[in-house]
Amino acid sequence: MTAIVNNLFGLDKSIQAVFGVKVATSSIMRENQAEWRNIVAGAAGWNTKDVPSLLLADAVAGEVASRVALGLKCEITGSARADYLKEQLEPVLDELQYTVAAVCNGGEAIYKPYFTADSIKVTLVETDSYWPLGYNTQHELIDVIFGAAYQTEKYIYRLLERHMYDAAALTHSIDYRAFRSELSAPGFAPDNIGTPVDLAEVPDWAQLQNVTVTGMARPLFVVIKAPPTKIYEKPQRQGVPIWSKAVDMLKKADEHEALTTWEFAGGELAIHADDSAFKRSRSGKLELPKGKERLYRSFTGGGADDVDKMEVFNPEPRIDAYAHRMNDILRRIEFQCGLSYGIISDNNMVEKTAEEFRSSKERLVTTISGIQLDTMQPALEHLVESYNVLAYLQGIPHGGYETAFEWSESYAISRKEEVDERMKLMAGGVLFPDEVRAYYNEIPIEQAQQEFAERGISLTVTEDEFNATA
Repeated sequence: MTAIVNNLFGLDKSIQAVFGVKVATSSIMRENQAEWRNIVAGAAGWNTKDVPSLLLADAVAGEVASRVALGLKCEITGSARADYLKEQLEPVLDELQYTVAAVCNGGEAIYKPYFTADSIKVTLVETDSYWPLGYNTQHELIDVIFGAAYQTEKYIYRLLERHMYDAAALTHSIDYRAFRSELSAPGFAPDNIGTPVDLAEVPDWAQLQNVTVTGMARPLFVVIKAPPTKIYEKPQRQGVPIWSKAVDMLKKADEHEALTTWEFAGGELAIHADDSAFKRSRSGKLELPKGKERLYRSFTGGGADDVDKMEVFNPEPRIDAYAHRMNDILRRIEFQCGLSYGIISDNNMVEKTAEEFRSSKERLVTTISGIQLDTMQPALEHLVESYNVLAYLQGIPHGGYETAFEWSESYAISRKEEVDERMKLMAGGVLFPDEVRAYYNEIPIEQAQQEFAERGISLTVTEDEFNATA
């Protein structure tokens, strides 16, 4: 039996011993990354059997990722090489939503491209499987070790893959090292990297060779970093999750859901009855009505008559108060994560003003467009550059190329919300009915005016009159 093993943190000391370098991730960031992974997995420090996770962090990241990747169009044109690059990039674009979600949850991730016998592949490496070693003066990563592990019934093999970029020499070097630990050996410890072995001991690693690529304007690997949302240290070289500001509110949401669950459980319908209302077995054990044991709760000391002996327990749950409190928490999470209201909260619970509606929409646009234009597009352009270098090494005929990206903005707000907002503005006298009709039917305003005229409808009609004829 074999297995691929992830989450290799704990090997910092071994890395220092093998390569003679220290991991550049601070203890603060390392602790935070561990906490963030637990939050995403639903195993935060506050999560217990009684306070399970709502998995809201991952939900927020997923909502953002779906909007970032929505309708992306990427063209690479100019030559046969360009056609080849576009073909190799297609699988990356197909996985873009997953990639964005991983970056939003972990703060950052790295594209690690490599070539096979007939194509170029890329691995998305998340923060639990690489160690930053060095940065340049612009705080860009230029020296990193990627980790992988492979386990058999007897051994665990670890691969350390160091990538070093030299800006002065325009070179990118890759150094592979393999290690083996015996699982049943005395003193075996997960944080002990083991004994150096030949790469060929693991068939999938046998073809790996140390290499130095020249003429590199940038590193071969591509760091994808989420836009900064909270500062934990200076300089803050590593990214943080888009929900990092909302950790306290994520905790409150989990705790409030637990309270809501208890509200229902504590108010469950029951009949309180004196012991004398029930039969007893020969051994004297109280016998509750069969199949309805959950309904009855017995007690001793009831009154003399039947009325006093039995009482229905059926309190009215305070569901509205609990629901509104949860909605307030969800709206604060949306605000702290740069989302518009209504993505995870219920908009029907809160009356929004036109200004709040507009600012909420603008907040989402800023968040999504920032990830599209400032995070993902530069990362994809860098990745295409790396693909181009690998294509040259593979002997793919040279040729110029140009990349063009078109990102969708249809994520910003639903059409229903836009229509509702225009109806409110019309009722307030800010818009005229012909403007609303033109938007709703997607027709020129002149056509809307003509349709009103043909029906003999004045453009000063009330909202009710307009609704009746629209």
